[in-house]
Amino acid sequence: MMGNMAQPQPLRRLAAARFALLFPFSDVCSRYVCLVLAGDNTHEVREEAKLGLILPHLRSDSTSIQGGSDLYLPPIHGLLTFIADQQQRRKNLPQLPLDLYDNFYL
Repeated sequence: MMGNMAQPQPLRRLAAARFALLFPFSDVCSRYVCLVLAGDNTHEVREEAKLGLILPHLRSDSTSIQGGSDLYLPPIHGLLTFIADQQQRRKNLPQLPLDLYDNFYL
């Protein structure tokens, strides 16, 4: 999921966004993927990722297949730590020719 998120091919990023929807809403890594891909340049990827940022019981479609664990938010400390770690890793990586992070919005 994390590897496909940074690929220049839109279909691979779309696959990462759809795969992230399969995890419980409380999963930190999948919410991070949705958060980053919600700023993607490709409309389909962006819209699929935005679905992953909506609480499952408020979604208009039935993309959620998890049970009661879907009702919990990710732990804030774990989420912030994960985001900080990912930013540190991104600083050490070469920049992709396709800038995925220009349109990042919450």
